[in-house]
Amino acid sequence: RYSDSVGFLSAGIRNVLPDHPDGAPIVMVTSLFSGDGKSSMTASIADSRAASGERVLLIDADLRRPSQMSLWQMAAHAAEWVNLPGADPLPGEEARDLLGALQQPDRAQARRLRENLHLISPRPASHDPGFLSSVAFRQAVAGWRGRYDLILVDCPPALAVADPLMLAPYVDGVLIVLAADRATMGGVQRLLDALVLANANVLGVVLNKVNPRERVTRYGYGYTQRPSVPLYRADTKEMKF
Repeated sequence: RYSDSVGFLSAGIRNVLPDHPDGAPIVMVTSLFSGDGKSSMTASIADSRAASGERVLLIDADLRRPSQMSLWQMAAHAAEWVNLPGADPLPGEEARDLLGALQQPDRAQARRLRENLHLISPRPASHDPGFLSSVAFRQAVAGWRGRYDLILVDCPPALAVADPLMLAPYVDGVLIVLAADRATMGGVQRLLDALVLANANVLGVVLNKVNPRERVTRYGYGYTQRPSVPLYRADTKEMKF
């Protein structure tokens, strides 16, 4: 049931994304709070699209709390390194972390998690994680688009640090993951206002960690209500939908 729901979500994203003349569309995934499940959701979407035969580049852009390496576990740590489009580094000169890959795309390498799925992640988090340059990001992904069918960017919560709002104008769509038991209307409105001011194209919302037995009584709507933005419901804690 989990994979079926992620498949529906992936199809919904594909249907609302604008076509890009230079190749792969870029989707940024963010959230309101840490722990809302946006990294797990990003990994699931990447895996689903790669399993369908699409070429996917997964970028972990959370410099302070990167999590894609831990989510993929042995698949990431044992993965072989592959050159990113346009890269041909000499041995020992490879750029194998996110900031290095953005600054030196001609040396950039990614981890090959599975067929058609590559991962770029930052170095382990530190007290001084560095600065994610929107200019470097825009220039690097422009050279990577042509070799992929989808680029997914796992960003930190958009109201916690500036990085997501700086990158938002340079991606084709923003997907917001919200935890049903934590999100408030005021917080969601502030998040949407910030993204609109950043000229972001908000694709929709994934409402995560929903208990179906409490859904009608707690949230006051039934199956026939049609929300004003695309709404997907997931519970990654129990892997149930």
